[in-house]
Amino acid sequence: MRCFILLLLTLFAVSVRAQTSSDQIYKLDKTSIQAVVDEIGDTEIIYFLPKDTAKHTALRISRKLVWKIVYETGETELINAPTPATAATAKEPTETKESAVKPDRIFLANKTMITGKITKVTKDKIEYTRQESGPSYEVARKNLTRIEYGNGQVEDFASVKPGALAKLSVTAGVDGNYLLGSKIWTDKEEGAGLMTWLGGSVRGNYQLGKSIAVFLALGYSQASVQKNYLAGEELLYKQEMTLAGPNAGIGIKYFFKESLYVVAQGKGNFLKAKTLIFEDGEETKDQLSAACPSFGIGLGFTKKISRVVVEGELHYQLMQSTFESVTDPFHMVGARVGIGMAGFGKK
Repeated sequence: MRCFILLLLTLFAVSVRAQTSSDQIYKLDKTSIQAVVDEIGDTEIIYFLPKDTAKHTALRISRKLVWKIVYETGETELINAPTPATAATAKEPTETKESAVKPDRIFLANKTMITGKITKVTKDKIEYTRQESGPSYEVARKNLTRIEYGNGQVEDFASVKPGALAKLSVTAGVDGNYLLGSKIWTDKEEGAGLMTWLGGSVRGNYQLGKSIAVFLALGYSQASVQKNYLAGEELLYKQEMTLAGPNAGIGIKYFFKESLYVVAQGKGNFLKAKTLIFEDGEETKDQLSAACPSFGIGLGFTKKISRVVVEGELHYQLMQSTFESVTDPFHMVGARVGIGMAGFGKK
């Protein structure tokens, strides 16, 4: 029984020593760090704190700042020989002391930590150096969870959710199109003679991420033409034709650069075709209605200045006629220019 108890005590002591044993990193500034050294690279040393037994947070220190490492086995590895002035006064510290000026600590979403000096902060990224005179590095703000500055200030990014970049904007614009294709719509002699298709629309844009946005659109558009029929120089009769109505659609934008995108849109156009004939002081009216679907693709740009949004597009549209008497499609090329406000769905 006594032997069994002694065995348990021995195993317990060995276990405690295994859990608390650590390496010692001695720095050139006479401070030391208790650590579990994981990797010694050409420019930096990666280590974990002894209490981080699961190795969740990897810490880094520049190789240039380290004098030597004393491993838990007692083995010593010299990293940088101290200068004569340092060697004359250097004493191995018995406990860890904080440097007079603490470095900034940058915590990333992948559970790693970077130690250095932050030199610049923008809305998209931060820039830092790992040594006072070393090269400059940068990291995107979206990859950060927290920054602990050397002066004690803490900036927490953990509350920023993955979808926080999404935002809402509303624009109002004018749309101008030139009709191509079927003679029954565009020919002045044998067809209706419609040449231009003008209108306006309001869009609600929702940014899903850096590259994708969707939008809903409500608008109104029309095309009109007037013809005078003569016999010599005498007016026989006058004809006016108007094709007009509201429309509603949905679209998607893909941003291949920060402000440039390709767009695809589908719409329902609720049109009325009115024809008026004026002859001998009398007016004759004819009217037809139809719901005509259309599809368009285009190239556009958008620019945000403070909360003001400006956008412009060049596009092609195909609209299928569903009038009983004419089923030939419309082909249109044109442009849209819009202006509006952003920030309604601000993070």
